[in-house]
Amino acid sequence: MRFSTIFCRLSIKLTLRQSSVELFRSLPRQRPPRNPTKQRFIQKPKPVKTQTQDPTIYTRDTVSNIYNLLKYSTWESAREQLPNLGVKWDSHIINRVLKAHPPMQKAWLFFNWAAAQIKGFKHDHFTYTTMLDIFGEAGRIESMYSVFQLMKEKGVVIDTVTYTSLIHWVSSSGDVEGAIRLWEEMRDNECEPTVVSYTAYMKILFDDGRVEEATEVYKEMLRSRISPNCYTYTVLMEYLLGTGKCEEALDIFFKMQEIGVQPDKAACNILIGKACKFRETSFIVRILRYMKENGLVLRYPVFLEASETLKAAGESDDLLREVNSHISADIDETPTAEVDDTKSSDDSRLISSVLLAKQNLVAVDHLLHQMKDRNVKLDSFVVSAIVKTICDRCRTEGASLALEYSSEMGIHLEKTAYLALVGNFLRTNELPKVVEVVK
Repeated sequence: MRFSTIFCRLSIKLTLRQSSVELFRSLPRQRPPRNPTKQRFIQKPKPVKTQTQDPTIYTRDTVSNIYNLLKYSTWESAREQLPNLGVKWDSHIINRVLKAHPPMQKAWLFFNWAAAQIKGFKHDHFTYTTMLDIFGEAGRIESMYSVFQLMKEKGVVIDTVTYTSLIHWVSSSGDVEGAIRLWEEMRDNECEPTVVSYTAYMKILFDDGRVEEATEVYKEMLRSRISPNCYTYTVLMEYLLGTGKCEEALDIFFKMQEIGVQPDKAACNILIGKACKFRETSFIVRILRYMKENGLVLRYPVFLEASETLKAAGESDDLLREVNSHISADIDETPTAEVDDTKSSDDSRLISSVLLAKQNLVAVDHLLHQMKDRNVKLDSFVVSAIVKTICDRCRTEGASLALEYSSEMGIHLEKTAYLALVGNFLRTNELPKVVEVVK
């Protein structure tokens, strides 16, 4: 067979094979079904963190925990627990704890513990000044001077704030000459007074009758280009009221507003309280008008004093009640029924309902005054409940009234009530009252 014939046959076979292959390839092929749940890009699941993050711990919570530990634990127990609190100790934390006013003795022990036990810690003028304030507020002037001397020995910077605190507490103890010496020492050490220190020193001099010296201090402050603040003007007006110069005091009252210094609530309370002592009713009315326009109110003791002053002068107290509508409403709600001297249990139920249900402590004060005047004796548990509630609200005037009432009526209070009174009077530096409670 010829080669050409073989080649042709082979070509035909190859052609047939190619055509069959092409035919096979041209046939429609069924594609595999798509999985709708299968994604084109598979994302790996993120690993779940099994470790929970610690909640944020705020400074106020830390300070509160340390304060409660110092207040409610013995020092031996507190000293063992303090290193295990996990606190990052610094001057700010120590100062905040001291400013929370733990018991004075424990505050001093904590102060010394921090200096001795906290590695690398040294007290600065902030913590020293706060410790000075604690001793000064408690009337421990010698201890305060000891801390001041310790500051000098340690080379701690003593600034105007520290000196102002010392001057205030020394003068409060009655040692005006000592306060003057501290002022001169502050000036010798080139500590420039601030408006606070100038004002505090002026008040000390005015109260001691050193008018010329106080006036010179005021002029010095103005020469130093230090602008008086609201309290500075209040000190000046308070002095003028005490000397009967009401018109001059009013002149300052209105001129300070013209230069942008507005009398605040504290200033108005101080001025009206001072005016009541000298029966200056016209001055009281002028201040009340300002308070009405600016939404200011009086403290309850000042309100009572102003009300008595206006009534004694035969003048209406309508403006006083309008300005202090919250107090007037409380007094108007006070039960006015006649008190039966023979029914102590009824009186007890009455005052208990006012105290426990309404928490109307102004009405309680009014009733205590009424029962004291009528010589009506309440049950011990009622007066004890009153004392504890009043002390919880830090109402020193009400606590003094309750103590006076129980003493005159011969009522023996519960132990917790006596402890509440002691704590309240210690916080307000009413040491004679503390002695009275202990007796």
